[in-house]
Amino acid sequence: MPKLQDAKELTAPLDELMRNLKSELNNSGGDFDRLVQIADEIAEQADALAETFGSMNETLMERIKTVSSSSSSSSRRVASRS
Repeated sequence: MPKLQDAKELTAPLDELMRNLKSELNNSGGDFDRLVQIADEIAEQADALAETFGSMNETLMERIKTVSSSSSSSSRRVASRS
């Protein structure tokens, strides 16, 4: 079963792109076309990551609502039997 710690692996491509960007910026003859390319890749990765985490959050919140509703219904049924 996946754990929250496993989600850190999703950031690895973004980390690598950031290292590439920093390396290119430190390069005295930095190529602006290459900087634009790397920045675009970072934006795409960041968008994908945001979408993934958004989906995970949505799924978790739906499950919490389902469990809460189920728990509330069970409590009401038990209380009405008393």
